[in-house]
Amino acid sequence: MTIENAEWRRGKMQIRRNKPGLGDWDDLRFFLAVARAGRYTHAAVHMKTDATTIGRRVQGLEQRLGVKLFDRIAGGMRLTPAGQDLLVQAEQMEQVALSIERQLAGSDQEMSGRVRVAAPGGLSAFWLTRHLVAFQAQYPAIQIETLIGTTPPNLAAREADISVQVIRPQDPRAVARKAGLLRCDLFAAESYVTSCGLPASLNELPQHRVVDHVGYLGQRDFAPWQQIVARLPQVSFVSNSSRTFLEAIRSGAGMGLLPRYYQRFYPDLVRVPVDVPCVVTIWLVSHRETNGNARIQALLRYLWARFEEDRQEWFS
Repeated sequence: MTIENAEWRRGKMQIRRNKPGLGDWDDLRFFLAVARAGRYTHAAVHMKTDATTIGRRVQGLEQRLGVKLFDRIAGGMRLTPAGQDLLVQAEQMEQVALSIERQLAGSDQEMSGRVRVAAPGGLSAFWLTRHLVAFQAQYPAIQIETLIGTTPPNLAAREADISVQVIRPQDPRAVARKAGLLRCDLFAAESYVTSCGLPASLNELPQHRVVDHVGYLGQRDFAPWQQIVARLPQVSFVSNSSRTFLEAIRSGAGMGLLPRYYQRFYPDLVRVPVDVPCVVTIWLVSHRETNGNARIQALLRYLWARFEEDRQEWFS
């Protein structure tokens, strides 16, 4: 080979190495996380890593593509025009990848592996967990993972496989069954009743201290309660944690709205003799594309049977 040919081949190889490209396609997941969260730190929580890693992956993607994807602003990160263009394409790729994943999961007939179940904190602690433990004892090769929160998961994005939730799903691909009803009442601690007494009607409620849960906001079934709260001069304590919310009530911070079953586990709670017209619907939800998965289907059937057994006592 002549010197000229060798130089030409080295030059061609260098051009190929420098050609813009995605490189590691996984970097698009980090890009999407930052685009949606607006901050490296928030994206890191979603991706279960640290902000330094997020920044390194995004900067590496920018270098390979040869474009700037984000501008730093006071509030965090803002997409550049090039970043906005990439966002459209990346979201399309994400949907294709998720669709493939759901289809593969839906065809899984093995009674082993992981099943992720999402539910509100109180319902999970007092009712759901013991049933999940009993199910797992029947199928020891299945791993149960619980996700606790008031916001329903995105089943299409495989954030969970099954959701027990109090918000009716809007996704037409969701398979939702009405599992039961939760009736709610106002409760207070005995210490609060001793020091402050109890209201005789809703009209006397503004004269008392009230505790509220962030999870009640924006939910249609809790609208009667939110209308009551809106008329109060002050709410003494607010939390987004079911456990903290409950402990605030039990500690005497004020009266709070709870499903009636709480009194069964905490007999120290005193029911306030004021009618709050709040009835919450419970939905058992899965996704159409993963419903064929053997372990998901088995757990769905099991949970539905437990809802039917406990409907009279818990969910009527």
